[in-house]
Amino acid sequence: MLLSDVPQGVTVSVCAIADSELAVRLQELGIRPGQAVTVMHRSGNYAVVVGVGDQRIALASSLASTITTGESSPP
Repeated sequence: MLLSDVPQGVTVSVCAIADSELAVRLQELGIRPGQAVTVMHRSGNYAVVVGVGDQRIALASSLASTITTGESSPP
């Protein structure tokens, strides 16, 4: 499932980031394959706010659609 399609309140694990240039920037922000992220807020089709650790990161929906996710492993 793409991160842009994950419902609010759901925690998923990042599987892959399609754009390699964006992947570098996202990894600097803590979004990398294997990382659990929680969709904290959705702003229609415009943006997704995700929780990564103790950070909140706003992503454009177009960027979130380049991130493939899967089920998150329990802590």
